Amino acid sequence: MRYLHLDGLRGVMLISMVLSHLGTSLPLGLTGNLVFKAGLINDAASAFIFLSGLTVGLVYAKGWLDPAYAYRKQALGRRTWLIFRHHAFLVVLATLLAALTLDADRHIWIFERFGDAPMLFGLLSLLMLGGGYCLDILPLYVLFLLLTPVALSAAASGRRWLVLLTVAIAWLVGQAGWLEMGWDALETAFGLNSHRIDLGLQLNRLSWSAFYFSGLLFGCAYSRGEFDLDTLKQPRFAPVLLACFALIAGSMLVLALYLRGVVIEHKPVFDWLISKHSVGIVSLLNFLATAFVVTWLLVAGPTSPYPTMQALGARLSRVLTWRPLVLLGQHSLSVFTFHIAAIYIFYLLVDPAWFNPWTANAILPLGVLSLAIPVMVGQYLKDRRRPTTLAVAAEAQQA
Repeated sequence: MRYLHLDGLRGVMLISMVLSHLGTSLPLGLTGNLVFKAGLINDAASAFIFLSGLTVGLVYAKGWLDPAYAYRKQALGRRTWLIFRHHAFLVVLATLLAALTLDADRHIWIFERFGDAPMLFGLLSLLMLGGGYCLDILPLYVLFLLLTPVALSAAASGRRWLVLLTVAIAWLVGQAGWLEMGWDALETAFGLNSHRIDLGLQLNRLSWSAFYFSGLLFGCAYSRGEFDLDTLKQPRFAPVLLACFALIAGSMLVLALYLRGVVIEHKPVFDWLISKHSVGIVSLLNFLATAFVVTWLLVAGPTSPYPTMQALGARLSRVLTWRPLVLLGQHSLSVFTFHIAAIYIFYLLVDPAWFNPWTANAILPLGVLSLAIPVMVGQYLKDRRRPTTLAVAAEAQQA
């Protein structure tokens, strides 16, 4: 069973990633405020990881809940191996390109973390101990997938509280900066500083577990029929919705004050509150509020007694079920891999100094349109496999 709204949401996140990743070094001018979402604390990566956990819970949880679906345990292992292969492909590609730039004595920002020992950095990246530009999302996902069987087993045995407690402790430890200290010690132990290598992990894996495993538990609970989304249509959720809107507005105000330098004397505190790297408390609460608002609009919005909410819910549903977005979401792994590889090649061949704001902004829609390539290839391969799959199913039915 496909959940089209989830596919559409993934499609939106992928487009957002392409715009921000591609536009990182381009002189976008005022458009940069839109591309880099200057008014929002959370970004596409956090939603992408949450949706990944939610989807895993929906698709694979029954393997631990119902013996009839035990085969899905093996399917989860195959999924993990597939994602690691995509990660390995990107690491090998980026490492080879970094080695080429080093041999040519070229200095390109996207390869800076590789230092003067790209092969060593590439090996550490394969071991998921390092991460080049945008190369730390897939290993993060792989790590969480490896821990997923433990979480699903605990949820299936009625110990969901243990998963929540573990994730809460991991998030708290992530706030303390101990993981960063460990990584610094690793750089010193391996002598990486002498090679100008920066392990470059932008996402604190302990803190980011809150996104994935909260999504996983929601998906698992939905698979078990423990809650009905239609309950969101009840009037008692109206105050929760208003509180979420207030929290989101407050978060945007905090970020605006931070970016405008109004809170310079308290900057370290604000750094912690809105941190993306370690998922500060404001970032976490803002994300949960946003997730609730989107879910409410999709489920209860179209039947709300308030015309504005009806319109918002209906339009959001139409957007997220738009065929191109759904296709992007259905091929999310190949689309993600394609766009990262394309960005590395783009910045290898192109100097951002060649562009002015007009030409730089013209590149962005071309980057989004290029996502049609992995979608078309994926659909072609899917259509080729379909007759074989149907034939195998027919033979099994006859037998």
